[in-house]
Amino acid sequence: MVQDFMNASQGQYRIGAVAKMTGIAVATLRVWQIRHHVVKPVMSQGGQRLYSDQEVKKLALIKGLNQAGHSIGLISGLSLEQLQELAFKHQQLGTTPTLSATPTPESMHASQDAWSGAQAKTICLVGGGLMARMNALRYSFGLAHINLELQQESSLSQLLQTLERDAHLARSEPDCYLIKLNSTSSDSLRELQALRAHLPSSRIAVLYHYALAQELQSMRDLGVELKREILSSEEMLAWVKDLLRGGPPSKGQPLHPYSATKRLFSNEALAHFAQLDNPLLCECPKHLAQIVEQLASFEQYSLHCLNKSPQDEALHRSLHQVSSTCRAMFEQSLLQVVKHEGLDSPV
Repeated sequence: MVQDFMNASQGQYRIGAVAKMTGIAVATLRVWQIRHHVVKPVMSQGGQRLYSDQEVKKLALIKGLNQAGHSIGLISGLSLEQLQELAFKHQQLGTTPTLSATPTPESMHASQDAWSGAQAKTICLVGGGLMARMNALRYSFGLAHINLELQQESSLSQLLQTLERDAHLARSEPDCYLIKLNSTSSDSLRELQALRAHLPSSRIAVLYHYALAQELQSMRDLGVELKREILSSEEMLAWVKDLLRGGPPSKGQPLHPYSATKRLFSNEALAHFAQLDNPLLCECPKHLAQIVEQLASFEQYSLHCLNKSPQDEALHRSLHQVSSTCRAMFEQSLLQVVKHEGLDSPV
């Protein structure tokens, strides 16, 4: 994998890396280059094809437009800007725009009321693991009309140091800050408060695994936008697109004391899978269903447990949230196994 990404820091990616980023098979990449002249990668001294950032984006656009119904032969000769315009129109209209011929300069000029060129956007990523996840999204069709730049800071404390050090420099501010927190703490809350003081009008978003309910409410009061780290690629893409739309930070909204993710399986479906007893079948559905059933039961129990004080209530809110998160994660695993095994789920 390291070899695949050699020279990536110079914006040159080997064909294996391009295949991973775009989801286009290596064989298809070669056909598109040789037969349709979609891109012209340079060759390294060792005979490896090296693709630029612009070529990777062009390939991702062509893949998305091809899946939307456009033929490779018709769109392969379009420039990156023309492909971005076509993708932009497609996403705005929600339908596949008809392309009867290669756009002319006149037709391009006539459409400027709906297209003013690819938007340049910047996200500052804070915390480990986000860069790899965003690199998997930045070339997707959903972000095709955006020239996305990614900045990175290792931690909230490092970001604060950078902001304090560069406060006197006239630099353009990122469109949003996306922060990864495995778990929240009083320290991370204080750092977020300091960050909001530095960036009163910026969009700040936090992707977290576990958090106390009162800490989440405090973050919401700061205008921080929150998501649990159980997002699918599609959900993550939709959130990033929303963050990049700009606008003022969200106002703090009251956090329902017993907010929970929607259940994927009914009690009847869980009982059905838990009772599977076929020696020819994988037993994972059975065991996962039992775990989900137990977590769902505790999730409900935590709603009604005796509260003797506000501290008790806060504790049970936290327990409810943790059990809800765990239940949702195990439900996703159960759903994957059920689909893999081809099992029917009762309505």
